[in-house]
Amino acid sequence: MSLNFEKITKMRNRFFILSFLLWLIPFCARIPMNISYENVTDANKTENNALTNIQKAMETGNNDAFVLVFKNNIKTCIINICGGVSLGICTIINLVYNGFVTSDMFVISYESGFPITSILKTTLPHSFELIGFWVSGAMGLMIAYHLILFMRGREENLRVSVKQMAILAVIVFLTTLCAAYVETHISINML
Repeated sequence: MSLNFEKITKMRNRFFILSFLLWLIPFCARIPMNISYENVTDANKTENNALTNIQKAMETGNNDAFVLVFKNNIKTCIINICGGVSLGICTIINLVYNGFVTSDMFVISYESGFPITSILKTTLPHSFELIGFWVSGAMGLMIAYHLILFMRGREENLRVSVKQMAILAVIVFLTTLCAAYVETHISINML
């Protein structure tokens, strides 16, 4: 049993590294790109997007912003985990997309005149939410891996994997919950 646990732990770590790299590569690739947002259409400026709702909630000064940030972040983690059912395709797309968008926010902030120190001072306190995001990506990739094994007629250490997945799900939930609190109660005050 110990050998199986060690094997699954190594596999989990590899999926975490893969999840991190699938996020990091588009993050780094976006930085040198020269993308202009001058011709953004009205369709992209809807009042019902998450950022607008969070900004409105922040103005009221209650915990609505915390709930909205948590919902938004946990939703991306759930997409990562459930993306395993698509053999990891949705998980990979979500990791790549979020890496690009995260970098895009940094670049837009910098090009708008915010110094890097201000951007980092505002984002670093709650950046541990990325760990939850990457762990959820690793979970989605692990689900895809086990589905592929199942389709090939090989079921490997499913019981141990399910236990680890339950532990990882709790880690993702708690990390996302704590990061949402820090983002709405600490990071926002550093602007």
